[in-house]
Formats: sequence, C-alpha cells, structure tokens
Amino acid sequence: MKFDVDHFNPYFTLNHTISSYDVDVDKKLAIPQIFSLFQEIAYRHVVQTPWSWKALQNQGIAWVLSKIRIHIKQLPVWNDRITIKTWPIGADGLNAYRRFSLTDSEGRELLNADSSWLIIDVQNRRLQRINKEEFMAIVPEEAVAIKRIAKIPAPSALKIYDTRYVRLNDMDMNSHVNNASYVEWALDTIPMDFYKLHTITSVDVDFLREVEYGEKVDIIGDDEIKCVRCSGQDKDMCRVRFQWAPLKSTDTTQKAG
Repeated sequence: MKFDVDHFNPYFTLNHTISSYDVDVDKKLAIPQIFSLFQEIAYRHVVQTPWSWKALQNQGIAWVLSKIRIHIKQLPVWNDRITIKTWPIGADGLNAYRRFSLTDSEGRELLNADSSWLIIDVQNRRLQRINKEEFMAIVPEEAVAIKRIAKIPAPSALKIYDTRYVRLNDMDMNSHVNNASYVEWALDTIPMDFYKLHTITSVDVDFLREVEYGEKVDIIGDDEIKCVRCSGQDKDMCRVRFQWAPLKSTDTTQKAG
C-alpha cells in the first residue's frame, strides 16, 4: 500500500495510566520507564509509514536512538492518568528529530524531550542516510525546528561506580541493548539516601557506540555524568547526565508520611 502523506497526522498521542510496574521506590514514574514509553509511542506513530519497524526490517535496517534531552517539571505517580504526545520536528543527512511531551489529566505539561534518531543496517551496524525530503513531508509546518543536539562533555573524573555484564534482559527486539538499560545502569550508581532527598530535573543521554551481549562494562564518571565503557577500553559507549534539585521540605514530609 502506498503511503498517503496527505492523510498522515504528524501528531500522535497515547493515553496511559501509571501502573505499579512503571514506578520507582517513591511511586513516581521511573526514569527508565520514560524511555520505554517514548519508544512505544514513536513505534506506534509510524506504523503505517515507510519508516515503521516492519517496513525497515524488510530492508534489513532499524531505528536507533542517538541522543535525547528530557526536561522534567514533575513526575507523575502511581495511578495518575497521563497523555504522551509526539511529533517529528526535522531531519538532516543522518538524523531524524522527534519531540515528546507528557501531560497530566488536566493538560499540564509534566516533562518534554527532544531526541535524534539514526537508521542502521542490522547486520553490519553501519549508518544509513535518511531521505530528508521524504521525511520532512511528515513534519508539521508549525513545528519548531531544533539545531543538532549538543554532545555531553566528558566527565571531570573517572571513578568506577559499577561493573556488570550485558545480559538477556538488557536486549531489545532488534538484538540491540535497549536504551532504557543504559539509563538503568547509570541510575543504579545513585545512592538511595541522595535519591530520597532530591528530585530529578533533567536527563541527557548520548548513545555513542553499541555494547554487545555478554560484554563486561564499567560505569564510570563523576557526580553528574556517568559513562558506560567496555572494561579495559578507554572509549565511551554511552554518556548519561542527570541533574537534580533538593526536595522541598513539604515533599520530604509527604515522603515520610
């Protein structure tokens, strides 16, 4: 079936109720789960287009997340009803850009994100060029374009926080380490006492190189930026930057209650 761009809605929404498996120890939407929800809505949005998972698989290629910047005003909690919205915002030779917005049941924005995506050959893992003209045809005219997302700098220190192996549950359906797994690894370096007294305000991730199943990886960095490296190597495979703010006294009182 030929794709009819004139009848394609560039905006796509997904309603979701925060379940027990979505939340962290504070009953707030867990950061890695945000990545899973973004993946799902992006997948559903293009399911009837030439850029769907199935259409790309038939060509031996697949989407991978390259960079993402998430700005968090407030995290929803268990049983909250939310709406996730996404739309494409541009493309260049290799990158396709997509924006996300998450709102509560009253339409208030809780968080938003800008992201860039690449297409790779699933066999040799080489990057494939995106047909910019075709992709830009699905970008809404009123969309606010973004410049290429800046890289996360190298951390100021290289303390080793954790060492682990890439296991079965870290992989996705493209035999690729799930982008949420990298975030989980970095988040696991945060001490519980710190986590309980702070709220996260932003998450930035740069996916630089692929980690493969069975590899041993180190999570290194400083208090702000964590890097994933294959043990014994000096190249970053992924960089994750968390920014935090101290909880207000009312928030800590509610937690204690």
